Amino acid sequence: MNPIRESSGSLTSGKFGCVDIAPLADTIIEQILHAEVVHADESCTRVQAEKRCDTNGSLWTLVGGGQVGYRFTPDRRHARASELIPDDFAGYLVTDAWPGWMKLADIEQAGCNAHARRPFAKEADRARRDDERSPDADLIVALYAEVYRLEKLAREDGPSAELLDRRKRIRNEQTRLVMERIKTEAERIAKVHPFSHPLAEGARYIAKHWDLLIRYLDEPLLPPDNNAAENALRINALIRKNSMFFGSEDGADRAAIALTVLHSCRLAEIEPSGYLAQVTPALLQHRLGRKQDLISLTPAAVAAVRQATKGK
Repeated sequence: MNPIRESSGSLTSGKFGCVDIAPLADTIIEQILHAEVVHADESCTRVQAEKRCDTNGSLWTLVGGGQVGYRFTPDRRHARASELIPDDFAGYLVTDAWPGWMKLADIEQAGCNAHARRPFAKEADRARRDDERSPDADLIVALYAEVYRLEKLAREDGPSAELLDRRKRIRNEQTRLVMERIKTEAERIAKVHPFSHPLAEGARYIAKHWDLLIRYLDEPLLPPDNNAAENALRINALIRKNSMFFGSEDGADRAAIALTVLHSCRLAEIEPSGYLAQVTPALLQHRLGRKQDLISLTPAAVAAVRQATKGK
């Protein structure tokens, strides 16, 4: 049984009609956790409680290996990190440096430069709206624009089979210099602005997490940011916008299960209803106690088989 689902007190099944898809969702997350690079993030949810609506629930996402998994918990205690990421996790974990992730022992981690850039982009936008100028904010934003230009160059300039070698070369020869300039400017910005100023706070974030922010320079498999996880959590923002709350913790848990399957279909570029029609007979047999090979039923596996068949 998944430890988060067990500890949250939620039901251990998510069902579309009579089809139990929770084992399939669990298998998807198991596959994700075997990927070489896994992105992790969290955002708050609203859950109905007696005579009130709680806002301290959390929807977590894990992205890797072409699939995405979601888990719900009624809180975001630091211990949740170890429930999501097992001790034997052997890949790279890309995060936004939330303290819970930082407490995970013996796990290779990388930081998020998009998160580091954000305070400077917000201050630059504020200054433009107020018809002002913020040279320091503009400078860091421009330096990060160069970082991402170089990432795009590596991605587009040549055969995909050579991407990792090309990425490593460009990062070593060009991107590293830009990142060192970002560090130098951040150190200066932290000194010239008041301690509580958004730019000083952003500069201290860069300094504090510098080793994580440049980890991608030495590992071409890694991206410079955690955008994969942040993009996967946009659905939670849409849920908060379009509905008042999850009706219960059980409901939130079931929603996480459904999102795992449906959004993994999206990443695998397969149509969800057709996919569910294909795997439902096996899931029904699995529910009846006739164990099925769920690994071969995940969206990534089904998409791979379809692609191989199409190529014949």
